[in-house]
Amino acid sequence: MKEKFLLMILFLVVISQSVYADSTISGWILVPDSVKLGDYSIEINDISITKGEVFAIFEGKGMHREYVIPVGKEIKADNISLTYWKLISGERTYILTTIHFPYLLEGQSISFGEYQILLFSTNENKTSLRVYGKEESKDLTVKSGESIKFENLEISAVSRPEIFNGFLIKDEEYRIGDWKLKFIDYNVTNENGTLIERAKIEINGNTFELKKGQTVEADGGILTIDDFIGEKYLKVHFVIKGAYLHINVLPDYHISLSVGKTTKLGPYLVNVENVFGNEAYISILNPCGKPINSALLVPNTIGAGLYYNGLVIGVLNISSGEERKVELIGFLNEKDVPKLEEYALLNITLLAPKNVNQYERFTSYIYLKNDGKVDLNFLQITPVLSQDFEIVGTYPTFLEELKVGETQKIPIELKALKGGSLYLGQIKVSAYAQFELACKGFEKIEFTSNEDWINVNEYKPKYVTVINTADGKVGDKIKVNVTVRSFSNFDVPFTLSVALPKEFAIYTTDFTKINGNILYVTDTLSTNSSKTYTFTMIPNKVGEFTIETSLESKGNFFKNHTTFKVYPNNPSTNSPSSTATPTSNSSKISTTTITQTMEKTTTVSKIVVQNTTVVPLKSKLLFSGGGFVSGVAFILLLAYIAAKLEERREKS
Repeated sequence: MKEKFLLMILFLVVISQSVYADSTISGWILVPDSVKLGDYSIEINDISITKGEVFAIFEGKGMHREYVIPVGKEIKADNISLTYWKLISGERTYILTTIHFPYLLEGQSISFGEYQILLFSTNENKTSLRVYGKEESKDLTVKSGESIKFENLEISAVSRPEIFNGFLIKDEEYRIGDWKLKFIDYNVTNENGTLIERAKIEINGNTFELKKGQTVEADGGILTIDDFIGEKYLKVHFVIKGAYLHINVLPDYHISLSVGKTTKLGPYLVNVENVFGNEAYISILNPCGKPINSALLVPNTIGAGLYYNGLVIGVLNISSGEERKVELIGFLNEKDVPKLEEYALLNITLLAPKNVNQYERFTSYIYLKNDGKVDLNFLQITPVLSQDFEIVGTYPTFLEELKVGETQKIPIELKALKGGSLYLGQIKVSAYAQFELACKGFEKIEFTSNEDWINVNEYKPKYVTVINTADGKVGDKIKVNVTVRSFSNFDVPFTLSVALPKEFAIYTTDFTKINGNILYVTDTLSTNSSKTYTFTMIPNKVGEFTIETSLESKGNFFKNHTTFKVYPNNPSTNSPSSTATPTSNSSKISTTTITQTMEKTTTVSKIVVQNTTVVPLKSKLLFSGGGFVSGVAFILLLAYIAAKLEERREKS
């Protein structure tokens, strides 16, 4: 009976050591490539197209082996193996293969082609992965018994697989995968009246003492003590702190087409033109249906593929019967697909001064250079500026053509509306270029310039106005000087307005516009400079009057005023040579502070007859109040007085 029990234990040990599953990668792999499998790697470096042989190098854990592998043959090296079943070759070559490897521990990764898979963590029923693909990376959780699709991959996993469940015989060493297990000692202790059994276990040279039910982790494996069978036998089970992965690598396209049918693969169209026995005539077309490459393909184990700029087409099978269907697979490498931007390249540079003054015009330049491989046509230039700047003047917005290597320099006048360090903007240009995949031979493409910043000196307006006039008499000329001095940090246009009594006629050459009783002039002054604007008044009324000035520059106002008196014109009778003088003749000077600039125009003289009339001025005599009749009457009165004075002088 005892012998039968020992035989059963030995049988269980043997069986448990043989229960050791593995992981797989199956499907289409681009070669040459390097496949990394945790601690192992396979370099597929060369292919004999005629014989369909693969030259492979297996490495890992001190192993280095080289093999020439023909189609259909399996090669094993240590714990990994490779079998390849089929080959399709165009400009790029793909093999249908199956690779076996043991497992993946937490923290380890595998990579092949454009993919990398990192094993984050595991528990009893799920595996957490991070997968890096062609276009993105993603965290995936794969439950045992399920599969997940990511890009061209189908992934399933067995989390924490059990690779040993059986008995260890004392002093015997067991090799289980990458672990060496040995039951080296047994002891029993009495703890508070309870007998406690303990075993000393050696795992890969490290010793652990465990009680029944206890677990220990060592080198990526987890061992649990299940039971003691006397002093010589120990029931344990051992799991991998990792997972078996099963990865299926799919082609980019897998379709069946009848003769004459067309399908879209990436940017291309693929058409089955005809079938001749066991051969299919396949064409790759541009998006408009124009053939760009064709070939007669045969579904052989070692098969030639049809290739055009990134797309490889292979034939897997041609069905028999009335409707001949062709089973196709396709592989698309986006990097090799023609892209318009690889042919058409326009360098745009927006070059502006580093420092400018607010509100002052400045010149920026748009530099265009065709650095591409094709000419550019019908270029549309669009400045995309921030709201802190505006375009002043005109600039070319359209160029008919810019040949390869040519350069254009385009000036553009701008003005800053704010101060500070400001974002200027950028330039966008749309153009048409020749392109092989364009239906009409040309395709539109857009280019963008650099972004530019400018330091803008903020405008700080400060002006002083001085009004210089004198008292006078009715009918006499009263000269008025308005002097403007600028203390602003730079010159910006200002508008000076002077409000006068409505009853007076006005004569001026310095002011350019009048609206009712207000004179206007727009001008500029450099910092610390001044300018005097002169006009002459002819009063027709006695009294005290006010002259008001207002200077405006970019929303800033500077005002001033002064008063003067007009006396009756009483001619003296004491002396024939005497002249009429006012009873008072005192000069008036007044000052004020203001901001802005002027433009000056000249026109024909005119008499103003309405308060609301706006008249440009050069040299004018005008009345700003009372209407046309009172103005004419006043002039006749002046003439009458002058005649009477002359008559009296003659009599005396």
